[in-house]
Amino acid sequence: MTTPALTCPLIGVQLIEASAGTGKTWTLSALVARLIVQRQLEIKQVLAITFTKAAAAELRDRIRQRLVQLQHGLAQPQSNLEPDIFLDYMTGWVHAKRCQSQAIALLDNAIANFDEATITTINGFCQAELIEQALASGMPFETKLLTDIRPLVEELVQDYCRQRWQQAHPVLVSYFINHADFQPSALASFVLTVLQKGQARIIKPEIATHKMLVEQTQLLWQDFAAVWLQQRATIAQLFVEHIHLLDGKSFKLASLEKMYALLDIECQHQLQGILFHKALKEALKRFSRAHLDEKRVSKTVKANQYFPSHPFFVLAEQVWAKLEELEAYVLAVGFSFKANLVGVIKYQLLARLSAEQSQSFDMQIKRLAEALTEPDVGAVLAQQLRQKYPVALVDEFQDTDDFQYQILQHIYIQPEAQQQHCALFLVGDPKQAIYGFRGADVYTYLKAHDAIHKQQRYHLDTNQRSVSPLVNALNNLFNQQTNTFKQDKIHYQEVKTGAREHAPLIDVRESTQANLQPLRLSYWPTEKTNKEQGLAWAITNAVNEVVHLLTGANQKQVFLGERVLQAKDIVFLVRSHNEGEQCRAVLAQAGIKAAVQSKDKVFQTPEADDMARVLAAFAEPHNEAKVRAVLISRLCSATLTQLLVWQEDARQWTQQLMRFQHYHKLWQQKGFMVAWRDFLQQEQAIARISHLPQGERILTNLLHLADLLHEEYRQRSGMRQLSDWFNQQRRQTTDSEAAELRLESDENLVKITTIHQSKGLEYPIVFIPSLWQPPRTDKLTPFYHQQDEAIFNLSQQLDEQAQQQIIAEVLSEDLRLAYVALTRAVQRCYIYWCPLQTSTNDGRLSALGYWLESYLSDMPRLMQVCPDIRVMAQGMADVDYWQAPLHQQPLLAVKTAPKVGRGFRLTSFSSLQQGAKSHYQEAEVLEIKDDEGKEIIIEEPDDDVALARFNFAGKSVLAKNVGNCLHQLFELVDFRQEVSTWDSLIEQQLQNHGIITTWTPDVISWLTDVMQAPLRPDLHLKDLAPWQTLRELDFHLPLHKLQTTAFIRCLRQHGVSVADLPYQEITGFLKGSIDLVFYHQGRYFIADYKSNHLGHRFEDYQPALLHEAMYSHGYYLQAAIYALALHRWLTSRLLNYKPEHHLGGVFYLFIRGMHAQGQEGILPWQPSVALLEDLSALLEETP
Repeated sequence: MTTPALTCPLIGVQLIEASAGTGKTWTLSALVARLIVQRQLEIKQVLAITFTKAAAAELRDRIRQRLVQLQHGLAQPQSNLEPDIFLDYMTGWVHAKRCQSQAIALLDNAIANFDEATITTINGFCQAELIEQALASGMPFETKLLTDIRPLVEELVQDYCRQRWQQAHPVLVSYFINHADFQPSALASFVLTVLQKGQARIIKPEIATHKMLVEQTQLLWQDFAAVWLQQRATIAQLFVEHIHLLDGKSFKLASLEKMYALLDIECQHQLQGILFHKALKEALKRFSRAHLDEKRVSKTVKANQYFPSHPFFVLAEQVWAKLEELEAYVLAVGFSFKANLVGVIKYQLLARLSAEQSQSFDMQIKRLAEALTEPDVGAVLAQQLRQKYPVALVDEFQDTDDFQYQILQHIYIQPEAQQQHCALFLVGDPKQAIYGFRGADVYTYLKAHDAIHKQQRYHLDTNQRSVSPLVNALNNLFNQQTNTFKQDKIHYQEVKTGAREHAPLIDVRESTQANLQPLRLSYWPTEKTNKEQGLAWAITNAVNEVVHLLTGANQKQVFLGERVLQAKDIVFLVRSHNEGEQCRAVLAQAGIKAAVQSKDKVFQTPEADDMARVLAAFAEPHNEAKVRAVLISRLCSATLTQLLVWQEDARQWTQQLMRFQHYHKLWQQKGFMVAWRDFLQQEQAIARISHLPQGERILTNLLHLADLLHEEYRQRSGMRQLSDWFNQQRRQTTDSEAAELRLESDENLVKITTIHQSKGLEYPIVFIPSLWQPPRTDKLTPFYHQQDEAIFNLSQQLDEQAQQQIIAEVLSEDLRLAYVALTRAVQRCYIYWCPLQTSTNDGRLSALGYWLESYLSDMPRLMQVCPDIRVMAQGMADVDYWQAPLHQQPLLAVKTAPKVGRGFRLTSFSSLQQGAKSHYQEAEVLEIKDDEGKEIIIEEPDDDVALARFNFAGKSVLAKNVGNCLHQLFELVDFRQEVSTWDSLIEQQLQNHGIITTWTPDVISWLTDVMQAPLRPDLHLKDLAPWQTLRELDFHLPLHKLQTTAFIRCLRQHGVSVADLPYQEITGFLKGSIDLVFYHQGRYFIADYKSNHLGHRFEDYQPALLHEAMYSHGYYLQAAIYALALHRWLTSRLLNYKPEHHLGGVFYLFIRGMHAQGQEGILPWQPSVALLEDLSALLEETP
């Protein structure tokens, strides 16, 4: 078996087209491993770029996993029990080159230094390099990155509109103000869309000068309105007396009365009030002289008789003609306004961001591209980047754009790059280019494809995702059109089935032949329908099939491998969230619960409004209006009657206000999350919301918002600052992945997600209800390509060629979207067809209609040509109901939760030390803190020579405040930086912990000593880079009937000095958090900071005195627990972990006594391997 991951050269430019499910990430990780071993590159020399943070995180994990697997496979070949073509290839290569030891060393180094790997998004890469190469790129050294420029664009749009409309004619201003397309938010969206297509040429409309057109039309309209209002009765009488002269179908007295009433109203308005009024224009046309003459009955024509003349009819015709002309002019002005707006905003945006030293994501990409094209400077910058990253791998290359490709071109597709043996791997699939609305441009991919020599282009053609019959069925479907994607340069190449094993989907109610038909097409045998009816038909039949499958599973007749099919194996892929909600509603009607996965932001939900009211009431509990707003919300659900009763009774109303005063104090003292949780409990909000429709969704959003607030609270502890931040998030859009709606439940639910969101994922059974719907082209931005040039055509009227090109490009993208949807399924895929044929929609312009064009009049014939596709006729049906199996019913029942067993709890070092709390508690969460809640007792020194550190914080500050302050500092800082640069952080932490900031200079001097103190002759804290450290490593050690006496006995047997503990038998978890774990010279160490006050001189922190403190405070017990936790953590993460080689020991750092000239304050302890093994065995024992 051959694959590009094994065969393609590791120098030059290589393009790898990865069809869906063919192992793109597998290929990328294999290439990185080859680069490390075969080209002997360091991991930091390899640049890997993808397009989302989530994708970057996944790619990082997969690459590291690949390196670890290869290292393990080469080091221990006897353990390679499963076939692995990559490992086999690399083993053969290594043996042929006789470089096994070297290869293992290279991989060890890559794994150890993996934190140095640059695996990032294109935005992250550009931002980092613009800062690092600030001089060469022309970027300011201090630049702020704006993740969302929409608020700024909206502000600039509003300013521009205000300036332009002040000078415009009132008629034009009225049109702009009252037309949805010219609202500031719509204009901002339009500008952002154009800016995304940064290199597109903009065609502006040409407007003929009509200086007097508005005035002429206005005068005509005034004359017309005056005649009607003055002579209405006369004109109406003419129709009464002479109606027989006109065609009775066109002129009836009843319909004329309606037009009279319309004119009565509209003639009261000025010209700007009647523009684009279809009904008025129709009335004017019917009252025109030409129309009256045209609609005479035949006998009057023969007799040469005419409807009586009146100035009104002539004016009606003139007004109608002028309105047509004026409306065309206004539309042209609107298009011109938009074209000018884009140019002005583009310029102003650059100027504003430059003045504020800010950049957007798109602008920093463009800035780097421009820097690389500048004479001389560009060549230097490109050379620096090639030296730093001789190799780059670009994932999802089909989603690139011109600026991104320019960056790659100027770095890697140059003669200098070839001479320096650089490599560029472009990995993507143009068939999956579906993000045009985000600025991605498949034409850039195609341009790159054409520029790369054929011998340097590869194709991954083995599908590892889907079962063989489904692969065959999709091959057949995509080959029904020779130009599969209606794009001459995007071809469909058949794929083969891979060796990956899949659990078969078996329905024992069906024949063997039917079970081997995984692609199932249902069609509606009707002549035509509309979109609404068609979608209702498709969703209903899809849901009924889900009922059929789950019912079979309940009856042990539908299996996925060795287990019965479950609801979570099923997904609905939809085009829009509205379609998803329709699917959810019909599933609910059938008794099936579903979870909607969405990229929508939680800040734009109704729950964000609820949370904003809660924040306001917590922050200002004295503000009765804000408290009332929460009380009558769905969180508290007070009725208007209850509210009135409370407010009429001063005592009751005061009680309500005091509750919110309580939440206010909790927020002040313990943080927002504590106040929020107390509010939920006291107000019984969870139980109340759970009974609402979509209660689970509401609760999920509220808890999600609370989590985001809690995270932000760490940076903005003030109530006002946190509230302001939250309201800002609600006002603006954000690209933050953390703000995307969470799945409301991990229960066994049917999933609903958009096709765009499903890209890169796979599901056992897929339902796609709407592939028969053609995409809309009437509301699209006029963007298209002409001779490989991107064009925004803002002309009022597009020529036929441009219109056809837009339609073709929209269909091409819809075909690619359908390809993505169809290739998500592993075992089975359901699709639907109904004959949509209306005046504005043609089903043949849909993806499915395009592929099945030859079968639209005879769908059953498709099954004869493609036997892997099952074709079924289905009419409109009622929704079936699924009877959930009995064992699931308790999920819906009110049930008392069982109590946690006696002795089961979450315990910690602190609780072991205290030993006072009942071990029958169901749960207790105790932090490991040495002297929590105690006051620092500092005796006055005998003389004045004591350093400030020995008196730090004075007598009245709680020890936990001092300890927490110092711990927080050590958690946040970069040890390698000069302590003097920490000044603002030190000052902030002192304030946060109630310590006056005049201590700042003393703390800087003190911590400088701490950083320089020798833990060992070759080891200081200042030597540790961030990648070498883990701060606050949390752990949970499982316990089963652990006896504290046995634990203490084990420690003493190994020579550890520990005091007795009260007898307890504990089942549950032992919880803790290690201050610092660091990596040094191949070994892992623990450091624990202690702020204990042992005296006023360094001599008071000698080792003998530290031993006494360790014993009296029980720190040796704590150290043993920490060492055991690290031992277990490393056991689970290092393949070849040996504690005698990898475990470096424990340092207890009594930081008041540490200084640069000696080892006072530093107590090292090395637990024996035997102790750790005995303690580990003790935890695993089951009495």
